[in-house]
Amino acid sequence: MLATVVRQRTAEIGVRMTLGAGPGQIFNLIVGQGLRLTAIGVSAGLIVAFALTRTRGQDDHRSLREDARKDKGTSDVGGEDWPRLQ
Repeated sequence: MLATVVRQRTAEIGVRMTLGAGPGQIFNLIVGQGLRLTAIGVSAGLIVAFALTRTRGQDDHRSLREDARKDKGTSDVGGEDWPRLQ
């Protein structure tokens, strides 16, 4: 992806170098953009993963309760009847 960014911004990089930007500044320009994209992607991924984990955890909780009812043959599950998670 970084190679694509460099290819698309070749003209801009040339102009910046002509105006006096050094190699370090060009490097920071390109890598900075890559790091920003990475930070946005990681943040979005963590938010989605957290949301899915919370949702999935609730589904597992319900299925444990339903399994316990089937195993015990009762509709009232509480306290000691809960299966232990390992």
